[in-house]
Amino acid sequence: MTGAQEKTVDDYLLDYEGTKAELMRGIRRTVLDAAPHLEERIAWGMPSYKLSGYGYIIQFAAAKNHIGLFPGPAAVAAFEEELKGEYAMSKGTIRLQLDKPLPGGLIRRIVAYNLRLAAEE
Repeated sequence: MTGAQEKTVDDYLLDYEGTKAELMRGIRRTVLDAAPHLEERIAWGMPSYKLSGYGYIIQFAAAKNHIGLFPGPAAVAAFEEELKGEYAMSKGTIRLQLDKPLPGGLIRRIVAYNLRLAAEE
């Protein structure tokens, strides 16, 4: 590999093992099952899912003690009540704890929400 932009999501996932790797593979499957037409790539050093002609719908990345899920500020605000008390959040970011099961249903709803936003633009 000669450049960072050539790294694939498969390459990214190979850098991790155990619970982190399992959770991130689960996020990847969930996103692609919910929206198989999204383009998968590495952007800003993390797995990213782009809608052609629009932009990024969702991204994720491994952190030391959690997995960061980046659906954007509008999605975090829209799902704030559901997220509150379960997940740490900041503007555009949801932190998924390593000791909790993957919230697949929530991720699917967030992807659907962001796709609806994209369709409205």
